[in-house]
Amino acid sequence: METLILPIGSYEYHWSLPLNTDTLIALCVSRKLAEKLEKVIIYPPVNYSVSIEHLECMETISVDPEVFLAYMRNIVLNLLKLKPERIVLINGHGGNKGLLTTLITELQYTASEIDIVLLDIWSAIEKIASKYFGIKVGNIVHGGLIEASIIAACGVKLKEFKDITLEEAIKIIAKKSNNKSLIKRPWSIKDLKEPTKIYSKELGERLLEVLVSEVVREIRHHKKGKIEPL
Repeated sequence: METLILPIGSYEYHWSLPLNTDTLIALCVSRKLAEKLEKVIIYPPVNYSVSIEHLECMETISVDPEVFLAYMRNIVLNLLKLKPERIVLINGHGGNKGLLTTLITELQYTASEIDIVLLDIWSAIEKIASKYFGIKVGNIVHGGLIEASIIAACGVKLKEFKDITLEEAIKIIAKKSNNKSLIKRPWSIKDLKEPTKIYSKELGERLLEVLVSEVVREIRHHKKGKIEPL
């Protein structure tokens, strides 16, 4: 039986990182998972998604939420016709999480014999950073240290960036982990300050290593409908 993997990204402003950073990371994670699993097919990524919070930046391409949800439903329904053992959606863009969670919940009831799961990379990274590195990330800064570290670990060259040590990176992240809000409000790119041009390839490699290991373990245990690792 096959595992079908669908990477999902975005095309949005990421400061000094590539516009398709989320897609590149989702593809990277998909390929690393495929190396550890048997009989895997990776489908071409979904490159455009819901990036409403970045519309003020001219380079961003955003899809209306209802259009994205309908589009993704059609893709997954076509994958279901192939009758694989499981379908894994690898989401690299936080703005898609709610819609994709709704989608897999809906479709799991109509195709209960097939395991449909969602890996939301950034939710997983927050849990991994806390569990394995003892740091509370809070909301991961868009285009910031953690995202830059992961995309560097995926092999993307970052010009004018400084590569710092794992220890230095953890100290910086720990200082910025002060989000204590219990409620969630919409935000836009204008609410953020441009991040410092630093990354830690070592941190990125460690985070990816743990992420892939945990996800493979959960997939092999057939935890049906599991939304996030850990």
